Amino acid sequence: MAFTPEERARVRRYLGYPVLSGGELIDRAVLPAGITTVSFVLEEALDRVLPEAEYMVREQMQRIACIEQLQQQSYQTQLVVAAGRVEFAGGAAISNLSAAYVLETAKLADLINAPKFPLSELHDRIGGTDEGCVDEPC
Repeated sequence: MAFTPEERARVRRYLGYPVLSGGELIDRAVLPAGITTVSFVLEEALDRVLPEAEYMVREQMQRIACIEQLQQQSYQTQLVVAAGRVEFAGGAAISNLSAAYVLETAKLADLINAPKFPLSELHDRIGGTDEGCVDEPC
């Protein structure tokens, strides 16, 4: 069973791809013309996933969805670390989940043999371009 349009959209989002079509990206001057070819690489990679391996991609997407859900919960929850002087540890949980997000999206990119989007602010901010850093500032 091939990936549904919704599954393809989730993969694009997880790997930092814009939700606009290649033509819209160029028309709106969001990206230089050459960068849009990366989107086609991702689409071709999804088309080449073997039918017997599609479940692995879906399982990886589920892991990423769980991390996103935990991130949202972390934004709403703060843990008190010390009672004498109140200290909150919510930032550590968000930082740890960001590291997990970087790792799991990298696994997804490796699994389908497609790159994360090179101009993704999210992946650049939480994962660093080459250093693999997680905390801001790097």
